[in-house]
Amino acid sequence: MDDPIVVVCGRDHPLASRRNVATEDLAGLPWILPPKEAPTYLALQSWLADSGLAFPDGCVQSISLPTNEAILANYPFLALMPLAVARKRAGRVGLAILAIPGASFLETVQLFYSTSSVNSVLPAALECVGAVQERLCRSIAD
Repeated sequence: MDDPIVVVCGRDHPLASRRNVATEDLAGLPWILPPKEAPTYLALQSWLADSGLAFPDGCVQSISLPTNEAILANYPFLALMPLAVARKRAGRVGLAILAIPGASFLETVQLFYSTSSVNSVLPAALECVGAVQERLCRSIAD
């Protein structure tokens, strides 16, 4: 499955209307961050460091989508969101997906398994992955 994590902001954010955003434009802007041990946090931190940037003071940590959307709507924060979710919510809650070269993370979700596995969880896991992939395909088509 492909559903990259992208950088988003609120529709009233100064960067929201820009067609292209450079990594330097993110300097000093606060982020809504996932937990520090999350792969998305580590990927963002590494990408920022490679760009010569770091998290400024004033960042917050949150995993609540409604909370993140409220913060983005009212304050000049940046956040990460799966592309399918961001596209779906952009019209409803006024998010903007920033066009930043190289700023998409963890694009591919892969599941490795053996058909000869006796693990009783495998059929349920495969069913869940199939359902998610189907929903992603539908949301991209919408």
